[in-house]
Amino acid sequence: MDDLQHLGQRLSDVLEERKRLHINDPAVYRYWELLSKILAENIPLSISYLKQCSEEYLELLSEVFEDVMELTNNIEYLAYLKDLKDQSVNELITSNAKEAMDYYRSE
Repeated sequence: MDDLQHLGQRLSDVLEERKRLHINDPAVYRYWELLSKILAENIPLSISYLKQCSEEYLELLSEVFEDVMELTNNIEYLAYLKDLKDQSVNELITSNAKEAMDYYRSE
């Protein structure tokens, strides 16, 4: 299993558990924290995953875009979010990408 497949499996496992929760369930925060940490581990690999994952998973992962930016403040991730915001027709994904972009701190 290559790194991208391994990342995909890890995220899929967490996302499938997250999907079972209502958005207002307090347990969702634990999943957001875990997803954020997984994505922040390797930004280039995470961007590769985000570019090829399903719309459903991307929408769920968009819930943590801002958290990933907070953890990494990564310029490459910022560029990905800009592209995603410009290309996506999904309003939730676009909105979450914009919020994460606004969190970027230039140094």
